[in-house]
Amino acid sequence: MRLKAHSKERQEEFLKHLDLFFKDPSQVLPECLDSGLFCPFSSYSKKLGKRSTDQMDGFSRSSDQFLSGISETYKIFESNSAPLLGMLKTPYGSVEYAKRGNTDEAVMAGIQHFDDRKWRMLAFSSLVKAKNVRIYSSRNFYLASCKGTSPGKEFFEDVLSEEQIPFQEDSETIVIGNDGASINIVNLGTTVIEVHEDSKHHTMGSILKHVLVRDISADFSISSDFLAGYSNEFPDTSRYFSGMVDDRHFVHEMKDMRVRKSVSKGYFVKGEELFTDAESFVSSFDDLPLEKQVVADAVRNYGKGIYLDNPTARKLLEVLWDSQGNEILKASFPDIEKNQLKSLKGSPVEQIESLRKMGDSREVEERINIDPWSQESAFMIDFLKATFKSGRQAAIRDAEKMTFSGPVSKAVFYAFLAIFQETANREWMFTQNEKDLGHIIAEILIPVIDSKGKKLADKVPELRKYIP
Repeated sequence: MRLKAHSKERQEEFLKHLDLFFKDPSQVLPECLDSGLFCPFSSYSKKLGKRSTDQMDGFSRSSDQFLSGISETYKIFESNSAPLLGMLKTPYGSVEYAKRGNTDEAVMAGIQHFDDRKWRMLAFSSLVKAKNVRIYSSRNFYLASCKGTSPGKEFFEDVLSEEQIPFQEDSETIVIGNDGASINIVNLGTTVIEVHEDSKHHTMGSILKHVLVRDISADFSISSDFLAGYSNEFPDTSRYFSGMVDDRHFVHEMKDMRVRKSVSKGYFVKGEELFTDAESFVSSFDDLPLEKQVVADAVRNYGKGIYLDNPTARKLLEVLWDSQGNEILKASFPDIEKNQLKSLKGSPVEQIESLRKMGDSREVEERINIDPWSQESAFMIDFLKATFKSGRQAAIRDAEKMTFSGPVSKAVFYAFLAIFQETANREWMFTQNEKDLGHIIAEILIPVIDSKGKKLADKVPELRKYIP
């Protein structure tokens, strides 16, 4: 305890404050949630109701620290003098009080700050230690429990509002934050608050400013459903309880511990899901650009657990690629050559798409294996190949850049535009004769396009009648 002198003005202010207290000393008492036959708060209420000088003096002989503190504070008030103040340091700051007698200094500070939401709980600090009672104090609640009763959801909502921590209600639970993994704050066996990892608040530290209990760890615990079936690891909660770390950092630490434990066992973690075998892990991805069995084999050959905080197929391939990329490509594209592997650039998905386009191009060439019989027929065959290799829009764009040598080539181009319903805004480019011939050619080409070029050989004799 550190002492300091009181100015005359501060003494007068302090004594006026005590005068307000002794007009009704019972105002320091909380409402007991489970008052029974031996409830100390009921006893205090009866004793403080008398408020006679003899009664106050009699409290000084009591072994009860609260009653003793009332008596010593009354003597200070009667003496009309408080020249020295003590300074009590707590985890939540320092508080001044007038010291007298041998009463516990925390009890004295609590009594003398009877109207302060934070410090008034200290009046019962000795009772909390001796009888394991609980005190809860907030802007709209001042409660106690003799039998281990939780203060209830409304109390915690009041605390969060007072501490300016935004929350939502979800049935019987208070929810803080919206995204990511979460922890549950459990009070006396009941989950009261669910805290998500996007919260930057110091939720637990803020709550404990409003609670006075004998054993915090017995009244409050932290749980989480995150990978709970495989790991129950938790970081040291004392730093979180004291407010040294915020919600986000505590949840991140918990996640990291559980992920490390799961990955060390060779498991696969996708967001908040855990898989013990490669097949089920890979099957959970709907956007894989490869056969799932190929990727599952690569996951097994990877030889260790995997964690994907961003659970996408692209991210999975990036993790596997350094050690398994070549094997994945060889299994997916059996005809790939070594020089093609070495020439590939970009992300895994880009490499896969590049090889797929190579394969598609080769397949198109094999499928449309027709020698042109004229310049106009060469244009038609090239347009078909471009359509199946790059898409109809790309084929049309390339054709528009060409300089046509005659009306038959233009009629062939119009035929494709008509098939793809792309003639709008292009009609002016063609004469009526070119359009008429184009419609005839289109009728012949429709089954060719529907078969992706397979029926071209069957239609060549008919096409030669109009494309000489």
